[in-house]
Amino acid sequence: TMFQLDKVFNMESRQEDVFETIGEVALSSLRQGFNSTVLAYGQTGSGKTFSMEGAKDGNGKYTSEGLIPRLFKAVFDLFNKDEDLKLNDKGQKQFTVSLQFIELYNEQLQARRRARPPKNPAARRAAARMTRSPESLLPTDLH
Repeated sequence: TMFQLDKVFNMESRQEDVFETIGEVALSSLRQGFNSTVLAYGQTGSGKTFSMEGAKDGNGKYTSEGLIPRLFKAVFDLFNKDEDLKLNDKGQKQFTVSLQFIELYNEQLQARRRARPPKNPAARRAAARMTRSPESLLPTDLH
């Protein structure tokens, strides 16, 4: 089986390069109403986690933002600047974005975010998250 790849990044690639090449295309598709998928594939130690998440210091602050935190921030920037979005009754722009992260590790799928809310109403309310900042959406359970 042969696969066609859009881009392969080398060891000298910067986080900015990855975002400009992949993230901005995903954002453009998202704003047009299409689903976007980013797949990082490679052998252990090849930099997939670093490319997707970045690096954090001992306090959990990013020292190098990967694709996920950059995309979160860019989604908020893009939608907040969009003049076509309607205002709610409080004069605020509202938009809904659904996100899902899945990791395949040792041949086991590990969901990092739920794709659909739980069936139990109380659990659904607890799982729903309204936010005004991308930082509150960043996954905390990623390693």
